[in-house]
Order: sequence, then C-alpha cells, then structure tokens
Amino acid sequence: MATPRKPASSGGKEGAGRFTPGRSGNPAGRPAGSRNKATVMLDAVAEGEAAEVLRALLARARQGDAQAAGLILARCWPARRGRPVVLSLPSLGAKNGATKAVDAILKATTTGTITPEEAEALVKLVEARQRVAEMPDLVARLEALEVRLKESTS
Repeated sequence: MATPRKPASSGGKEGAGRFTPGRSGNPAGRPAGSRNKATVMLDAVAEGEAAEVLRALLARARQGDAQAAGLILARCWPARRGRPVVLSLPSLGAKNGATKAVDAILKATTTGTITPEEAEALVKLVEARQRVAEMPDLVARLEALEVRLKESTS
C-alpha cells in the first residue's frame, strides 16, 4: 500500500492562489532603503560633475542664455502655487451674506479679475465660514432635542 503524499507547501497562500492577509509573497523582499542600481550609478557620476555643470550653466546664463537662466531660477524660486486675491466681499454674517459673496466671486471670475481656480478656492472658504457660523445653532438645536427626548422617555 502506498503512503499518501504530503501536500506541497502553499508558500503562505490560501485557496484560489491568494496570499493570506499579512503574509508577503516574498518575505525576504527588497531591503528597506535599498536603491536602484542605475540610480546609484547616475548619482556617482553626477557627484563629481555637479559643480562643473552648475558653473557652466551659470556662465551660459550670464552670457544671456534665457534657458540656462530659467533652469537656475526654477530651482532657486519655484513657481508660486497661488497669489493673494484682493476682492471686496459682503459680510458673511449679514442676511444672505454667503449668497452675495458667491455672487461677487462669480462676477469677478466672469470679468477676469480672478481665475476660475481662485474663485473655487474662495467659494470653499465661504462654505467653510458658513458651516462654522451655523455650528452653534446646530448644537443648540441638538441639545434641545436631547432634552425633549429625555423628558418624553421619563
């Protein structure tokens, strides 16, 4: 009589060929912090040449090469993600203040005073301000409902 064969190791897999949760398919894996060989080689080459490349780039920029100057300036002063927006808005605390503020933002956008991206950011600020302003009222209403609920169950 033949002895039954042991099933081959599943290698951490459960049915349907999937790994069990929390178990990697390659536990040895790539060591943390290791770097790609090509990147390491390029960094080694650049390490010795970087100062010379920078000097050459500066020399070309001084001679009027706008592209070289642009490269240097882009590294020194990255492009701003936004600009201050000067826009007169009605008081948000007034009746229909948020609606009037959004109307003013829409008008400024359609006349080209501000960009659509700036308008979007301003509308988000108006919405956030409106939510914060409504919070005390909502808390008071919730507390009143809780009191009425306690009274009705007692």
